[in-house]
Amino acid sequence: MRKFTDAEGREWVLRLSVANLIKVTEELGVSLQDLVGMKIQLSQLLKCLPILCAKQIKECGISEEDFLESIELPHLRQAFESLMDEVKESFPEAKGGLGDGGPFDPGESKTSSSLPQPQESTLSEA
Repeated sequence: MRKFTDAEGREWVLRLSVANLIKVTEELGVSLQDLVGMKIQLSQLLKCLPILCAKQIKECGISEEDFLESIELPHLRQAFESLMDEVKESFPEAKGGLGDGGPFDPGESKTSSSLPQPQESTLSEA
């Protein structure tokens, strides 16, 4: 289980359990393949955090919104890294994330030259 700290100094443990996987896939409409490959939208990724910390949120007596508000931008990277590490630990073949070509890789960005180019039409004019 991976941890991150919020702006209030609280430590959160991300729990990637079967129950949480069901919640993530059903509530967010994310397939397991997309989660493992980190091929999900930013909003879905952010919504994963309270699902994976739901038990602790309840124990702290705070709302999901208060939890999300306590994750300020400086803490967000740590939260994302923890989530990706937790996924990779559970699914070692997982790709995507910080530094390995995934959605948060600060490396090379895709340029138009690296994108597939449209094919010329092979239909002849009549």
